[in-house]
Amino acid sequence: MQPILLVLLGLVSGTLSGLLGIGGGIVIVPALNQIFKVPMNVAVGTSLLIIIPAAISGSIAHYTKGNLQLGLAVFVMVGAVAGAAIGARIASAVPELWLKRAFALLLVYVAFDMFFDR
Repeated sequence: MQPILLVLLGLVSGTLSGLLGIGGGIVIVPALNQIFKVPMNVAVGTSLLIIIPAAISGSIAHYTKGNLQLGLAVFVMVGAVAGAAIGARIASAVPELWLKRAFALLLVYVAFDMFFDR
């Protein structure tokens, strides 16, 4: 049963990633942690690996539709690669409860900001 649920999680996160550009982590991290009882830092690390093929697939599909700005993406990718390495080191040193709360606060902030944006 669990492999089927994990594939369904991938299908949902991949669909939302391609549709909304969420990267999948917004769905994958809480699901792995809360439903599958994976420790938070492991859920974060696993989510990063899962996102790679999903991001490539979605990026190719968007590229064929003309929905990419490659110049912009290159500069952001440089910072994102460095930031992900820094964030992974911090996540290893931070208590799980703090990671959960930081993740939840980020989601709440982004949700309110986007919902009330004019």
